[in-house]
Amino acid sequence: LRRFTGLLVPPATTATPFSPGMPPIGSGQAGGIALDSRYRSGPLEVRANLGLARSERSTSSLEYSTGALRSRWLAVGVVRRMGELALVRLTSTLASGGATSVVGSPLEWQSPGGWGGSGEIAGSPDQILGQLNGARLSTYFRTDLGLTRYWRIAGAKDGLLTTTLTITNLFNRRNPLGYVAATGSETARALLFSPRSLGMQVGWHF
Repeated sequence: LRRFTGLLVPPATTATPFSPGMPPIGSGQAGGIALDSRYRSGPLEVRANLGLARSERSTSSLEYSTGALRSRWLAVGVVRRMGELALVRLTSTLASGGATSVVGSPLEWQSPGGWGGSGEIAGSPDQILGQLNGARLSTYFRTDLGLTRYWRIAGAKDGLLTTTLTITNLFNRRNPLGYVAATGSETARALLFSPRSLGMQVGWHF
């Protein structure tokens, strides 16, 4: 459990995502618990992480829950070694309990992913539509699959060449990170995390 004082609290005085002036000073608290477990047997290793968390901010008589992070999560990872020079990784994350505010246009978002690994964002939303943190994010679910191979290089005694191939968001789940809508519109458009993408890394392992 952590408590904070002297925090700037912009949402307390404005309905815009960005404060046009000096926001008030407030306080807050954040708390949570996480359980982590690991099992290893021969070439197989399994790890799981389960957690709960909550965060609040307040100033004067106003109090609200900051929903930037989901409050419940479960993450599971499995690693299977294939001999001495290769391994396969499978990781899945499930999270829920996230709240968000619907922001007004203009805002354009292209999530990062693919070979370049970079995204694009444009626009300056100038209003929060509806209640602060009045929208709920759907359950977040993502699975990644990766293959790592170590290569012995003739004449190199101090390391191994590594190549990693990773499929991110294997099941191409549509995971929203927020919502944006035109002023006066009742239909909100989801801003999405990265879709399924393929990435490759080459490195040197000492």
